[in-house]
Amino acid sequence: MVDVKEIIEFWDDNGFGFSNMNAKEQLLVWLDDSSFLQPKEVILKAMNIACANNKRRLSYVVGILRNW
Repeated sequence: MVDVKEIIEFWDDNGFGFSNMNAKEQLLVWLDDSSFLQPKEVILKAMNIACANNKRRLSYVVGILRNW
């Protein structure tokens, strides 16, 4: 699935934790289990915000997603 690949590549390329498979799996749940019209774009946007704030953690990204 292309969406999964894009999200994982962004995660790996931006210092979220290359080997953190558990966090990646939790993040990918948002692709399927969400009310967003374009979940991939929303997840990537949340990850971009996390990077901009230097908060490269799953909990921060999920917090952003929950607030949306």
